[in-house]
Amino acid sequence: MSETCDSCGQVISKATTVEEVFAAIKKFKSPWSWANSHGEMAVEVPNVGRVSVAELSDNFGDDPGYDELRIHMVFEVSDGLSTKFYKLEGERSSYDGTTWKSYLSQVTKQKKEVWVYQ
Repeated sequence: MSETCDSCGQVISKATTVEEVFAAIKKFKSPWSWANSHGEMAVEVPNVGRVSVAELSDNFGDDPGYDELRIHMVFEVSDGLSTKFYKLEGERSSYDGTTWKSYLSQVTKQKKEVWVYQ
């Protein structure tokens, strides 16, 4: 575990757990702002490293109508020595807007083969 501020919970030293990484990422920018920065260059987040949005669900901008859409984004985090990926899931509805889960899941980058008929 890293060192954190007793009053605000901010990570003071290098974030080591998934919870600390998420706290530092949220402190730097809201999930909504991160989603809107998809496709932009990585930025330096204090105590974490270089962070970018590697993937944003294809349906993020869709109108959910009377239904709820499951959405997600994947953060790419590089500290100069290694690169890790973290997935944040959420939902989008016309009534509640966009809500994100309160935790990240560490994921790995994997190749997937898809057949398409055109």
